[in-house]
Amino acid sequence: MYLGDFQVRKGLLQSSYTSWRKIFADPGFPAAHMDETTTLQISSLNERHPDLALVERCGIELVVRLTADVNRSSSESDRREIHVEHRPRRSPEELVVCPCFVAWTGLSEDCEDQCRRYRYTVDEDTLTEWAAIGMMGLLIHHLEGGIIRRVIRKGSGGDYLVTLTCDHSESQVEVSGIHRDESNSGSDSSARLREKREQILRYCPAGFISVTTFAHGTDREVRSFLHYVQKPTLPRSRTRKKRVR
Repeated sequence: MYLGDFQVRKGLLQSSYTSWRKIFADPGFPAAHMDETTTLQISSLNERHPDLALVERCGIELVVRLTADVNRSSSESDRREIHVEHRPRRSPEELVVCPCFVAWTGLSEDCEDQCRRYRYTVDEDTLTEWAAIGMMGLLIHHLEGGIIRRVIRKGSGGDYLVTLTCDHSESQVEVSGIHRDESNSGSDSSARLREKREQILRYCPAGFISVTTFAHGTDREVRSFLHYVQKPTLPRSRTRKKRVR
């Protein structure tokens, strides 16, 4: 190998390494890795989506739902493990199952008292709905590099408009929450996913659906689904040429 060839290859390797390092370090790119060491802070919602007030509107609701239906030890008093199922935009046919933690250590000191008062102030369905929006905000930013821009008018598609920072494209996301899925097979969660898939594809050729079940099965684990869905492409029909006589 000539010295010139070696220097060229060395430069390509360094360039490739720098590019990959940028992708994983820059929050504008979708995170490619999530595991049991990943912790998403509820207090970071406003930094992830600066146009919205998600901490103020969803933060306490999300804590209320994450602290219900579970006996927590003192060491886990400020976070909850989440079972995430992700179908990424880059390959929607792939299902990535990844665990993570959601924590609320950065919220106000009277968070526990606010949770207690919210349980007496807000009805169960509204708590679940806003908690699911908060969970969606954490996952769509961490996994897809999505930034929520605004709410979408009812009857015109999904719930929120999202900008994907990897290519600056826009996509809609439909959100739903389930307080308890009592079925061992998770049929309630599966049915809600199908319902939301049909709902968003009625208006858009593709988009995201986010469904969070806060007490799944007998072990009451939290399961959150973030799926990119798209309409199937129909094969082009061949047009038969007319024979000229």
